[in-house]
Amino acid sequence: MNALIVAGGTPPSGALLQEVVRRKKPFILAADRGAKVLLDQGIAFEVAVGDFDSLDEDSQGALRDRAKVTIYPRAKDFTDTFAAYRAAREQGAKQIVLLGGTGSRIDHLLANIGLLQQALADSIRMTLLDDHNQINLLNQSQEIPKGPFPYLSFSALGQTVPHFSLQGVRYPLTDHSLRFGSGLTVSNEFQAPFASVRFKEGLVLMLQTSDEPFLEALPQVPDWSF
Repeated sequence: MNALIVAGGTPPSGALLQEVVRRKKPFILAADRGAKVLLDQGIAFEVAVGDFDSLDEDSQGALRDRAKVTIYPRAKDFTDTFAAYRAAREQGAKQIVLLGGTGSRIDHLLANIGLLQQALADSIRMTLLDDHNQINLLNQSQEIPKGPFPYLSFSALGQTVPHFSLQGVRYPLTDHSLRFGSGLTVSNEFQAPFASVRFKEGLVLMLQTSDEPFLEALPQVPDWSF
C-alpha cells in the first residue's frame, strides 16, 4: 500500500501535492498543521494526528468531520510526523511519501531523516519530498534512474561507508570512503539514464535536488517515479 503523510513544515505547492496524489493514489495522513494544507487543497484524507493547537476553530471542526483524528498533548516524547508514520505503518504501508517534512525547523528535518532510517528497519520504502528536493536513504547498491532533478548528492549517515563507487555521473568514484558531510560528493550530475551506486555496508543518504521547482522538468521524464 502507498501512503502519503503531509506534515507541518513548509507546505508543498498545490501542484506537487496533486501530482503525488494522482500518481500514488495513496492512503493519506496528516500530521498536525499538514491537516490544514489538505483541507485548503480540498483533498480528502483518512487519518490526522497531532495537538492541532495551530488550527482555528473552523479548521478543527472540518477536521473532525473528515478524518479519524487522534489528539496528542503538546508535551510528548515523539513528533507528530512520527505519530503519522506509525499510523501509516499500522495500516500496512510499504511505500511512504512525506511532504511538508522540510522547512525552517532543522531539528524536525533531522528527525525526519531519522524516520527514513526507521522505515528501512521496517522494510518500508520512504521518500522525503518537497518542491526542490527528494531525499532517500539507501542500505544497499542500487541503479538510480535519471529524473527531473539536475543534481545528485551523497553522504554517509553514521559511520563512514567504505568502497563506495558511483558510475553514470559527471564525477564518478571508485572505492571511495564516503563520509558524512563531505563536499566531494555534493552536486554531481547524471551522464547516463541511470546512476550506478555501489557499496557493501553502511547507510547512504541520497539527495536529488533542483534550484527550480522540479515539476517544471517533469514533462521531460514522463516515466519517472519516486
